[in-house]
Amino acid sequence: LTEQEREELKKLNVELWEAIKFKESIWRQKSRMTWLKEGDANCAFFHGEVKIKAKRKMVYSLKIGGHWYKEPKEIKEGLYNFFKNYFNCPARKWRMELDLKFRMLNEEMAFRLEEPFLMEEIKEAVWSCDESKATGPDGFNLCFFRKSWEILKEDLFRLMHDIFFISGKLEKSINSSFITLIPKVENPNEILDFRPICLVSSLYKIVSKVLSRRIREVVGEVV
Repeated sequence: LTEQEREELKKLNVELWEAIKFKESIWRQKSRMTWLKEGDANCAFFHGEVKIKAKRKMVYSLKIGGHWYKEPKEIKEGLYNFFKNYFNCPARKWRMELDLKFRMLNEEMAFRLEEPFLMEEIKEAVWSCDESKATGPDGFNLCFFRKSWEILKEDLFRLMHDIFFISGKLEKSINSSFITLIPKVENPNEILDFRPICLVSSLYKIVSKVLSRRIREVVGEVV
């Protein structure tokens, strides 16, 4: 091989390895096998694990409110109505007469909480989140934000500034979430055999992480 051909071969090997690692990371995330730590590519294992878990999680019939549902459309409607009622509650008027004296932050600490966010704070928050967790409605995990940091960092900075110093609002698109059902038993057949969890967007995770890390600096003074 000529020197140019050797350089080209080296470049292709690097690109191939990056493609293999990328494919492996996708299957690792889908399989949810976060406990597995191996150095070499193992796509076949992850692919097989995804198939096994998908088959195990298939719901062929479900008992909801004393009635059995078998058709996918019926199960879907039954689940929707169940959780719509489950997460709704009648409006109540709470009467609270508490004469409590709470500890207060001093002026310096209060000012620290209200300081504009730094780019480094946002970056540390992104890197402190688990990049392999399942995605929410936005479809992006934290790995995407890390890999695209140089492209997205200014947008994230403006987002944080807008939420906390301009609008004071968290957009519905950021605050929305998916509800997924996790089986609590080996062979679930009733709705109560499942535990609902919320999958929030990565932007929500970043915003909450930045805020929690700043509050953590002063919370010891008031708790």
